[in-house]
Amino acid sequence: MLNVDPDMLRGIARRYRNAASEMAAIDGRGVAALLDGALPGSSTAVVASAIGGMATTAYDSAAGRLHSLAAAANACADEYDRTEQSNAALLAVLGFE
Repeated sequence: MLNVDPDMLRGIARRYRNAASEMAAIDGRGVAALLDGALPGSSTAVVASAIGGMATTAYDSAAGRLHSLAAAANACADEYDRTEQSNAALLAVLGFE
């Protein structure tokens, strides 16, 4: 028998959303701009500038996936609740209260 705790699923979803928000707040381009200002014209600044955009894109993508996982966990919790309510109503109709 599978035992599901919808509140636990919602808690997981909340943690995913929080992590996604933190990840989306990371500004890879800003870090690259700081390096460029600190090391103008250096090869490190050039590479940092290129990596900054890629890092921001990667963080944004990961944040989007975490938001998707959060939505899926919430949907599972909601579906479990609906199924439980439906089964309880059916058992009540059949006299198994």
